[in-house]
Amino acid sequence: MARRMLDVFERVNVFPAGAAHDKRRKATLAAALLHDVGHGPYSHVFEEISETLGVVQAHEEYTRQIIEQPAIKNILDRHAIFDEVVSFFETEPGYDPYTAIISSQMDCDRLDFLVRDRYHTGLHSAEIDLEWLFDSLRIAEVPIDPLKGIKAYSFVVLPKGISVMEDFITAYTQMYQKIYFHKATRAVQHMVRDIIRGIFADQKIIADLKSAFPVLDYWATKSSQTVEKYLELDDSSIISLVAAVSKKDYGNITEIALRYLRRDLYKCIELPVSKKKQLIPGLTARFIDALKARGFEYFDDIPPAKSYKQFAVMDPNFLLNIMVMRGGDFEPLGEVSDIADQLPARTYRIYFRHEKQRNEAQEILKACRAN
Repeated sequence: MARRMLDVFERVNVFPAGAAHDKRRKATLAAALLHDVGHGPYSHVFEEISETLGVVQAHEEYTRQIIEQPAIKNILDRHAIFDEVVSFFETEPGYDPYTAIISSQMDCDRLDFLVRDRYHTGLHSAEIDLEWLFDSLRIAEVPIDPLKGIKAYSFVVLPKGISVMEDFITAYTQMYQKIYFHKATRAVQHMVRDIIRGIFADQKIIADLKSAFPVLDYWATKSSQTVEKYLELDDSSIISLVAAVSKKDYGNITEIALRYLRRDLYKCIELPVSKKKQLIPGLTARFIDALKARGFEYFDDIPPAKSYKQFAVMDPNFLLNIMVMRGGDFEPLGEVSDIADQLPARTYRIYFRHEKQRNEAQEILKACRAN
């Protein structure tokens, strides 16, 4: 994706030809490959668990440290682009035309995971016409503070590309709603969190498992939170830990581990919403009161409403907008597209660790609605 974006911008003469551009192009492609190498196993779930356990090192910092490891640094030095690659992780978007390719609301990462994940999950809606998108795309210096004459680089779209940008925004929103925040996906994440939290609630379990599982040692021991130890962790670090717990006699967390491996997931109810997609206060309160009165075990889950974000002129984040270029003027996409200006509906779920309670809760919700 980064290469295709660079090719388009070269074709329309965004970049001056020469050795400086050739070097910056190489650095951009390397930064595109490396920008997420600092993610831990189970990605954002790992970060959330780490934060709960007091481990605050962000994946962005690990990304920088991993790039500085000899295995990667020596390759970048051989091509004389190490400093240029590192600069992508230190500068704000808009510093130059290349940074928009790596970090923006329509960067190469988003285009890649939308197309890749749509294909691998079999989602048949939300198709993006990439050829049309790239043909409509430009980079220009956009006024971010018109009063002071301050400009910065940003993606801009020709008017003919407005509809394909709307497709891109729709695809982005639908992937989060239908795939990343799907009720089964969230259930698995909650089960993994419960297993890890259960382990750390019992020092005897930690002592029993820590030496055999680097991920537990990483979370439990400050001295183990180095980039070298971090690099030992991958998704199998979590899966093998869950498998080991399933073979023990740790009570509730062993039961959850067995259910995880059998795909006997937590079950949920989606709470009713109003015409404006907001929770109905009275109905929700009656339902929650009824659950508490019966001693049900439950927890709420409200995934963030992922969508295109519109920022006003003079806002510090204005540059994150996708801009439409008409003549010499630039307008945020949300100003010319109703789709871009719409927020997706929030999903409000109540999860139950046992299907029987979920089924009973469904009947309670029906009764609450009838009243």
